[in-house]
Amino acid sequence: MQYRFWIAVAGVLLCLAAAPVQAKNPVGNFFNKVGDAIKKNPLTNRQKRQKPPSRAQTGEPALEREARRQIQNRLNELGYDVGAPDGIFGNGTRRGISLYQAATGAEATGYLTQSQANALLSGSFVPAAETPADQDVAKEKAAPVATGRVVMTIAGPDAVWSPAAMHGCRPQELQDVLNCMARFGAPREAVEFVRQSAEIGMEPGLLAGLQDFGTVDLARLDYIQPGREQALVLVNGGPAAVATENDGVQALPLDDPVFRRLVSRYGELKLFNDPRLESHRLMTRGEQRFTFAYRLAKCDTCATPGEMLVAFDFDAAGHYSGLTLLGITGRDPDQDWLAVNRPQAAVLQSDMAKLQRRLAGLGFEPGALDGEGGKQTETALLAVQADHGLKQSGEADERTVRLLAAPDIIVEVSRFEQIYTIATEPELVAFALRYGRGVLSRAQNALGESNVAVARMNSRVGRLYDRQRNYARALPFARKAVEVNIAAGLDKSQGHGLLLFNLGETLRQLGRKDEAVEKFEAAFDLFEPLATAGRDGQESDLTERNLAADALNRTGQKLIALYSQQERSWSVKRVKKRLETVEAQLAAAD
Repeated sequence: MQYRFWIAVAGVLLCLAAAPVQAKNPVGNFFNKVGDAIKKNPLTNRQKRQKPPSRAQTGEPALEREARRQIQNRLNELGYDVGAPDGIFGNGTRRGISLYQAATGAEATGYLTQSQANALLSGSFVPAAETPADQDVAKEKAAPVATGRVVMTIAGPDAVWSPAAMHGCRPQELQDVLNCMARFGAPREAVEFVRQSAEIGMEPGLLAGLQDFGTVDLARLDYIQPGREQALVLVNGGPAAVATENDGVQALPLDDPVFRRLVSRYGELKLFNDPRLESHRLMTRGEQRFTFAYRLAKCDTCATPGEMLVAFDFDAAGHYSGLTLLGITGRDPDQDWLAVNRPQAAVLQSDMAKLQRRLAGLGFEPGALDGEGGKQTETALLAVQADHGLKQSGEADERTVRLLAAPDIIVEVSRFEQIYTIATEPELVAFALRYGRGVLSRAQNALGESNVAVARMNSRVGRLYDRQRNYARALPFARKAVEVNIAAGLDKSQGHGLLLFNLGETLRQLGRKDEAVEKFEAAFDLFEPLATAGRDGQESDLTERNLAADALNRTGQKLIALYSQQERSWSVKRVKKRLETVEAQLAAAD
């Protein structure tokens, strides 16, 4: 018996030694749900629980509970979301530590070294290198690469600060910039952003604006040095930023038929470092692609006969993975290069060159933008259709071109709809929330706050918080969805009834039963006539009527349950009677 026990112990130790130590990849798991053949991380199988390694095995320093709380607080401030700072390093904290380590160029073990713990406790970001050899590695990782300038920094909304008065400064060195910021009362986060940027060799600039895109975000830098203009920088990946400068961009292969035609007509053309963000695309496995348009011309003030579309690519974890030339396009040299007209659906179906340009502008790869079409263009159309839940034909059919002709933000909202639909597991919900908040922010800016897409996005974000059982965070989004739909003039529609139902459910979960009853009653009053007569009193088709009847029944059951809890028996009878009446009317109509 004792012999068998020691054999079992040896077997367990061998299994533990063979288990690969990897960080969880929630984005990879997310896109496995779409059908991608991504190899699953064995540590995500929660049925196999392993004993955590000892401190002697990990080398993590002994820390007091208060120090652990401070570290958790700092990780939350840096955007790694490790949960409530309770001083216990569970799975959430270990995952946050791994992401932090990856962002600083260190090995992502999930266990802190002494210098990493010191850096977090001191409020810094990048820990001091522990040995001369480590310093060499750190320098190598932070150095420029051949395909674009990779820099590392962390940017958040609290770091956005760029007052006009700062332009009265004439700094010569970094310390001059920091002194000037202190004189004008810069917040700590803004100072830290400039300091971190300088540490990795980036010219210090104030964070004048930040757009949320998910794992990697777009920052606008304001340089106070004489002769420097604003610049766009991609931040918050790990290594966390790519400057949209043209160092390395010109090294891309330019053996392109459109480019050859432009050069034969206009002579030598230069690529100018004043790009605009063309689009953002969440790709098949959770990678992000930012597409920028660079203008081609002979001189800075010359007319622009063409543009180069270049994609900056990041993997699912936010690591920069290089540049991709999506295409070169010719244009009327008398046209303002910023005035890009989005073709209508009919034009996209009849003009292959414009279809290719639109595909490339959205981050897809249709091949040379020469109007010829071919296999690459077909593959790009298949990718669009797969991203947005359309029939995958590889052809420019009516639904596909209607989507392509829509504003860019509508294309993103459509992509988010596919993500939202399958985000049910906790890690997938967290990923969808991270992406969805960015889409919502851009939708509000682009479409205003009286648009049905904005209402739907607010509702989706609220529902994702509901799935996390974070009803307090869900409530403002659910309320906003109803308000936006009313402003859009859609308060009599079935969709508005669904928004009211979602708001009522969130209120019910928060224990605010009277308010929940009010919202469920309003939804019930909307669904009742739609279930029998359709919209605006007109006869609806069977599908619409059945959807409204189903929504009416679900809302009625919620009301019955709440009325029963409040001992309002007469109200219970009233709802049941109305449900029976509608059921009889539907039976007669059928």
